[in-house]
Amino acid sequence: MGQPFRAVVDWAFHRYPDLFEETLAEVEDKDGECYVVRRNPARAKELAASRQDKLATLRTAGQAADKYLSEHPRAAAKTQASRLNQRAKTLHIDKFVRGVAQERSVALTVDQDALTELARLDGCYALRTDLSKAVISKEIVHDRYKDLTQVE
Repeated sequence: MGQPFRAVVDWAFHRYPDLFEETLAEVEDKDGECYVVRRNPARAKELAASRQDKLATLRTAGQAADKYLSEHPRAAAKTQASRLNQRAKTLHIDKFVRGVAQERSVALTVDQDALTELARLDGCYALRTDLSKAVISKEIVHDRYKDLTQVE
């Protein structure tokens, strides 16, 4: 999701928190573009489950790193923590989890505030149109978007 869409979805989420769950919300900007925003709860659950699976994968890698450190006395915990951080980056979870070197082990720290902030917009999407509210309703814009699944 691009920055303008994210800003619109974020604004709509704060302005219409109760409407945003299942129903459509509509925002018109000063340039006349209209954004139809919605949160898909099923997609939000999928994203949360995927994030937890990635975290479990990283925890498994952390346990393997600890085992490696215990078996190799000359190995550095800092190197293993760096590898865990690179793996977190590859998994796209580096914004809320970090590998930290301890004496002869590594630990994963999860920033719950950052995780909550990332999860806040899970399942949210915005549809942009240059048609004003007076010309077309938000329901029709959304229905036409959903009709795209039937193309080809």
